[in-house]
Amino acid sequence: MKNLRDILFSQNEEIVAVLGNNVIQRFLTTGILGNGFAVLSDKRLYFRGKCLYKKGKFYRTNTEEKSVDLKDVTGTGFEHINPIGILVAAIACITIGVILFVINMSTESFL
Repeated sequence: MKNLRDILFSQNEEIVAVLGNNVIQRFLTTGILGNGFAVLSDKRLYFRGKCLYKKGKFYRTNTEEKSVDLKDVTGTGFEHINPIGILVAAIACITIGVILFVINMSTESFL
């Protein structure tokens, strides 16, 4: 694939926006798909890349290629959870545990 327009279903479509320019440039030149990219035309939204989906209790990845008519697109969003508070609490608990262990060992050595 040498041209971004090769992705489009119809040559009458006009490209409006591209999400993931570096990824799509690499894909067009090498044919290797890294992360993912999306192309928005005046009629459809095209996507290629790795998708994350839940199967039972576990998450899986799958490489997909999809297109959606614009009339079917209602909205999208991403939620990123960064549990920095849990990480800080875990480090504090480990530090307190080590300190208490050292204090306990040092008081036992005096007895």
